[in-house]
Amino acid sequence: MNKLLLPQDIVGGSFWLISVAMIGAAIFFFLERGRLSNRWATVMNLVGVIALMSSIHYFYAKNLWVLNGQAPIALRYIDWLLTFPLTILTFYVMLNSVTDIKRGMFWRLLVGTLVLVIDQLIKENSNMSVTLGFLVSIVG
Repeated sequence: MNKLLLPQDIVGGSFWLISVAMIGAAIFFFLERGRLSNRWATVMNLVGVIALMSSIHYFYAKNLWVLNGQAPIALRYIDWLLTFPLTILTFYVMLNSVTDIKRGMFWRLLVGTLVLVIDQLIKENSNMSVTLGFLVSIVG
């Protein structure tokens, strides 16, 4: 396969576009955090870190696609297992900035998110019933 991203490669181009957009978003969030009140600084930092992590992930996926024409499904779930919990943490910190919220809410959201992602990973890599996988995801 090619070692360069070709103009007609839609999949590789979309991976590249997403990675560049995520880097731009991360830079935006890091630069703009100083313009907001201090209670939003942690939220902006977390969102910036999530965007930066995803950009690195999609850049790597683009490189794999260009080199061998495949982007393993495991890559998607590695990204989700890393960024979804951070997204839940961001949501919790954001809510906690405007109202008093119990720590149990964070743990319920985190466990539900992990159930959803792990269920999808198992469903993708096994012969699990589509209906069962859907129901487990809904419960998560």
